[in-house]
This record gives sequence, structure tokens and C-alpha cells, in this order.
Amino acid sequence: MGKIDKHLGLRIAQAWSEAGISLEQAATALDLSTTDFAELEAGDERISAFRLARISVFFGRSIGWFYAGLPGQSAFDLKSKSSSI
Repeated sequence: MGKIDKHLGLRIAQAWSEAGISLEQAATALDLSTTDFAELEAGDERISAFRLARISVFFGRSIGWFYAGLPGQSAFDLKSKSSSI
């Protein structure tokens, strides 16, 4: 997998560690097998937007938090309210 997948995996692992719950608890709550959760955490499986959204809600993190630190991530931050979309 690519650099983004590895980065997201590290952030998932960090959120999980800080939550202080077991692998089984996290996987069950997210409707994943423990193997699937471990693969996401390792960055060995590409994560869908829907799955990342569920993970972000479960761990109480914004989607942006998972991407923070990636080169180019700031391009997605809103700079001002005067920008037209």
C-alpha cells in the first residue's frame, strides 16, 4: 500500500491506543474482524471514505485529524470564508 494508507494506519493505531480499548472491542464496534482492523492499522489495506468516517466517529476524531501531517493535507483546510467554491 502507499504512503497515505500507512499514514492513516498509524493514525488509526494512535486513536485506538489512546482510547484504551482492546482490539476485539474496537473491531466489534466498527463491524470489522480483528484481522481486518489489524490490516487497516498496519496500513496494509486501503480504507474507504465510509469506513474512515465510521472510525473517526467511533474514536471521536475529525477526518482531518487522520490526515494531519501528510504533505499537501493543508490544501483541504478552509483558509477563509471569503473564498468562493
